[in-house]
Amino acid sequence: MTDDNLASTLSSMVETLKQITKELIEAGDRQTKANQKILNRLEGRESNRMGRLSESIVANIIARFMNKYFRINIDSVLREVKVEIKLRNLDEESDIDVLAIGDQAIVVIEVKTTINEGHITDFDSRVVRNFANVKFNDKRNIKIPNLKKKKLYGGVAFIGVAKNVTEDTIITTAEKHGLFAMKIIDKNSVELCNTKKNYKPKQHKT
Repeated sequence: MTDDNLASTLSSMVETLKQITKELIEAGDRQTKANQKILNRLEGRESNRMGRLSESIVANIIARFMNKYFRINIDSVLREVKVEIKLRNLDEESDIDVLAIGDQAIVVIEVKTTINEGHITDFDSRVVRNFANVKFNDKRNIKIPNLKKKKLYGGVAFIGVAKNVTEDTIITTAEKHGLFAMKIIDKNSVELCNTKKNYKPKQHKT
């Protein structure tokens, strides 16, 4: 083989190796993206499962919680209540995670596995302070007797807090909005987190 032929052969081999390398990288990228999609789906399912479990824990314990800390009696509790909220002349479909109803009070609770300040602010403005514009749109045909005579209270429940946010910040934000804050400890217990002595959540008209 002449030098020219050898050089040509080597050049061809190099180009072939480059093409093979490029194809392997692209195949690896496609597999990585596919794996990431699978992980995202699994994380989403796990997040939904944890969310439903958290709501169940709060729903099961809220009557005892409200009576113990605030002397508010609760007769019935509903989860994942479908509602329609009127905001700035727009109707928005949403959920109330936990709705607790008593003879003199209604309690609405936002439940998060991981909570941040935005969750609290959004819940307070959209649901608690805007409750008069909340329409029940649930298949269970929910009707609340003497609704206008009841006091409304709001609260947030959580397992953990988001990154770069402290639990104290979450509690302070809840208090600023007149909400109570409860932390889910395990499947049988929650604790009141509000730091102010004898803290009482703000009453709202329905």
